[in-house]
Amino acid sequence: MHRNMIHNEKPLFIRVFYDRWMKQPNPRFGAVLFLEEVFGPSVCKQTVVTSDDLMSLLTNGWLDMSVITYFTMSLHESMQKLGGNRCAVLNPYEIRGSRCISNMANVMDYLLNVINTHDKDKTFFLAPYYENHHWVLFIIWPHNNTVFVLDSLGLKRKSTNEDNYSIATPIKTILEDIRWIFPKCHQQKEQKGGWECGYYVMRWMHEFIYSQQDDCPQIASIPWDRTDSYEAIDLDNIVALWLSYYWKTCNSWFLVLN
Repeated sequence: MHRNMIHNEKPLFIRVFYDRWMKQPNPRFGAVLFLEEVFGPSVCKQTVVTSDDLMSLLTNGWLDMSVITYFTMSLHESMQKLGGNRCAVLNPYEIRGSRCISNMANVMDYLLNVINTHDKDKTFFLAPYYENHHWVLFIIWPHNNTVFVLDSLGLKRKSTNEDNYSIATPIKTILEDIRWIFPKCHQQKEQKGGWECGYYVMRWMHEFIYSQQDDCPQIASIPWDRTDSYEAIDLDNIVALWLSYYWKTCNSWFLVLN
């Protein structure tokens, strides 16, 4: 296991978690069980959050798909308990870029299943999407045939259109006359391959579910209008939220692997 150093500027909660974790002689890792009531029927039933994955999260490293998936499930469950949530979430493993290329039919089936299941009770479908070592957030609005694409490298791309993403093909197959919207959103400081994109996606999901979904009833009121980078504290706060979810659910969602 990598013994990374954590910056003293990190919030106290993160530093305390890190210190306690590092004092364990052999820190454990576990398999996260996917909840069907959150993600719908999935081919992937679980993932493993390793000690290295956790250390990367704590030290501004690259975020593995297991980390993003766990956060997505936790965020959805926390909002459901409060009531009034109009957002469903998609399993990143089921829609990742490599899967869209190698098994598009399964991706289409998964998207249709989840959208049809929540046709009456959900408006937006949040899809954390991974392709070519980069995280992007898709927010699918089926009843309005609209897809928002939040990409922290959007301004750095040579062109901004849906063809940059393999998931666009299965979405086009299940929705007609799609309006693709690439809103102004926070742009990461690093170029492609940097560590920030996964943290941005987690931050965007949290902001949309907790403070923006009710203000997004019409295209004219899309809630993104900034292209500056998130501050370090903004990303640290989302890490602290991940850790708080971990403490609350580690005994019920994790199977400890020896």
